[in-house]
Amino acid sequence: MLYRDLAAFFERLEGTPGRLGMTAILVELLAKVQPGEMTAVVRLLQGAVAPDWEGLEVGLAEKQILKALAMAQGSSTKSAEALTALQTLYHETGDLGLAAEAVVAKSQQRQTSLFGASELTVAAAFAGIQAIARTTGTGSQEAKQRLLSKLLLDASALEARYLTRMVAGRLRLGVADMTFLDALAAWRLGRGVRSVTDMEDAERAEQEALRAELERAYDLRSDLAVVADALASGGLDAVAQLGVAYGTPVRPMAAERLKTLGEILTKMEGRVAMEYKYDGLRIQAHVSPSASAPGGTEVRLFSRRLEELTAQFPDVVADLKTAFAGQSFIAEGEAIALDKEGRMRPFQDVSRRRGRKTDLDAVAKEIPITLFLFDLLADSSGSTMAKPLVERRERLARLVGTLHDRIRVSTLEEATDEKGMEMFFDKAVEEGAEGIMCKDPRAPYKAGSRGFAWVKFKTDYTEALVDTLDLVAIGAFYGRGRRAGWYGAILMAAYDDTAGVWRSVCKLGTGFDDATLETLKPRFEPHLSAARPANVDSEMEPDVWFQPAIVMEVQAAELTLSPIHRAAWGQLKPGAGLAARFPRFTRWRDDKKALQATTVKEVVRLYETKG
Repeated sequence: MLYRDLAAFFERLEGTPGRLGMTAILVELLAKVQPGEMTAVVRLLQGAVAPDWEGLEVGLAEKQILKALAMAQGSSTKSAEALTALQTLYHETGDLGLAAEAVVAKSQQRQTSLFGASELTVAAAFAGIQAIARTTGTGSQEAKQRLLSKLLLDASALEARYLTRMVAGRLRLGVADMTFLDALAAWRLGRGVRSVTDMEDAERAEQEALRAELERAYDLRSDLAVVADALASGGLDAVAQLGVAYGTPVRPMAAERLKTLGEILTKMEGRVAMEYKYDGLRIQAHVSPSASAPGGTEVRLFSRRLEELTAQFPDVVADLKTAFAGQSFIAEGEAIALDKEGRMRPFQDVSRRRGRKTDLDAVAKEIPITLFLFDLLADSSGSTMAKPLVERRERLARLVGTLHDRIRVSTLEEATDEKGMEMFFDKAVEEGAEGIMCKDPRAPYKAGSRGFAWVKFKTDYTEALVDTLDLVAIGAFYGRGRRAGWYGAILMAAYDDTAGVWRSVCKLGTGFDDATLETLKPRFEPHLSAARPANVDSEMEPDVWFQPAIVMEVQAAELTLSPIHRAAWGQLKPGAGLAARFPRFTRWRDDKKALQATTVKEVVRLYETKG
């Protein structure tokens, strides 16, 4: 497949706001992909070089990309005049991709007539981008620039737009993972794309069954490329064989919210397993015999975002190796910093470890971590996720035992009445937890899903304020007065997982101290969008738009009907959506991806249960 054909699909996707329209375009694209090309096409579609947990990034900043553009148009990277002209063009377009497109179009006006259209293949484009990402060491920036300039020399103007956005980390076509799975199912069935309401019952059931099997494989492997490649090369049998793999993170299960303990008890049919809700960093630990060192033990740690954290927690790795030498299991837990008296320290203390690359041993001594394991996803017998929670917990307790003081099983008790739940909740808060997790003891572990098998109940629920919301930034407003030169407020949104769209919920301008305000522009700069992204729904127009990427925790006084904000538009009242009233920023949720943020459905449920 030629890269120019893929770029044409990208352009169509970029201009298509609806999920059904995107799905139809993706089905058309999949029909043109050869089986051996599937991984490259899916990676390029996602704007990724490798799965999240491999941590492989292109590593080219704006300045280096502009220098590569200068090289591609025949200018010296040391030419101040050429770089100034490119900077001006970039600021005029507001998009590195559009700037690259203009540069290449101008430089190739004569070449196109002489040599014809570009023949850059998808395989060559992907290999070139991978080569840029894997170039490291002394002189790597200059080498990366040369590799990119070579790609741009082989590219047409449209191809240059998407190649440049890809290496800048700003492709973001708005294709949600679930939309791609819908397209895979429709492509496999070969009946085109229609709304489920327009299908016959048998047709709908067949598509939903296939879609569920694809999602099951994705939940276990966390990689759309692996699922698509299996389907393309081996059909449904190959997809069915995709299971849990050590060293590959499972998409984490998530919790719902309910307002009262009574509602939770009713939802779980009178029997609830409760555990402390630790305010720590969620970690998925993979422990297995080492393939490279006979007799050794390999440990890999992954975050809720599926990023690898192994190097950032050398003490946890050492503890797991000591406690579980030669064993195999996958377990989830919370990494907690405890003080000398054994009380839980704030989340901020643990988060200092995340993303750190230097002084790890010193920080580990300063902030020692205790890992509270709360679920078992696999052991030496294989996956345990289909088994009920009570059995998974029994296996986990036997596995952990009392082997190590810093590797423990989370505190858990069962209750069959509200009084017992209240007593456990009070005990949890007294010991420093932020609340409790209530779980159905009969339920399996459903990777990647959010449901009422798990319900969180926090201290916020006992106050007048609603629970905190994990919202996604979609734009910003410039500050005035003392905030001049900074972003003064951020436009926040909740995720509509039915439509694959982020819908506005509030304008957030409080809770920021001056130090935080100063960091807003550089933090959001990689996610700037020249126009409103196709997967964003907002009546309010910010001064700048962002691609949905950064999650922020927001505390609000209440949820209210709004004629401006678009979350749940028209669901509760014609011409109105839901808004968070008096929102206040509380903390960054760097441990969550945008797709893991609060959904519109959750916002609706919180509104309906208020008071």
